[in-house]
Amino acid sequence: MVPALMQGLVWQRVLKRLKKNGRKDEILAAIKLWETARQRGLFTESQKEKMRDTKNEFHLTADNNEEYLLSPVHNAYYLHEQKIKQPGEPTFSTYEFNNPSKAQSLSFIITMPANNESDADVSFDDLSIAINQQDILNLPVHLTQKQILYCDGKTIKLFTSQWQLIQTIEPNRSLPLLSPGKNEIKFDGKFSAENGAPVKMEVRVKGNSERLNVK
Repeated sequence: MVPALMQGLVWQRVLKRLKKNGRKDEILAAIKLWETARQRGLFTESQKEKMRDTKNEFHLTADNNEEYLLSPVHNAYYLHEQKIKQPGEPTFSTYEFNNPSKAQSLSFIITMPANNESDADVSFDDLSIAINQQDILNLPVHLTQKQILYCDGKTIKLFTSQWQLIQTIEPNRSLPLLSPGKNEIKFDGKFSAENGAPVKMEVRVKGNSERLNVK
């Protein structure tokens, strides 16, 4: 009785948090999809073993024909820090991202994680991203510490920390492509003042999908 009661209390707290989340419908739909697949025994032992590793991330989808696709998600994290530059010295940061999958549009999550040394009022504006010498992607956005800039490979949206939509960003061009293998990423923007928090960018790609055997 006690474990069951504790589980019930934990689930109540989860639901309370979800009510404040702007993407709660997506989250609940994903939970239902994963639970349905689990109950139907669609995952192989090999897949289960990979999913037990918290370092691994997966994306599950299903179509109207009840065909389930399991896709690994590969990601990498980068920091863009505010530095004192000499006149004429470039301000952008350069990263290398290894894409183990096929070519696909850029997906990312960009935030300004708070820390004790930064000024919470400093924003990061006019972001730009260039990949492998492609045309620069300019994003007219005003990012603060309590916001999330999210791109799913199709659209770019600015959210609050609770995933409440603030605005949809209209870029100057189509999303750049990440090629298979090594990619050079150049990232830049403008801090509104000194002592801004480092900007964190997570780059995400989907790996090759596995079709689950529906029983």
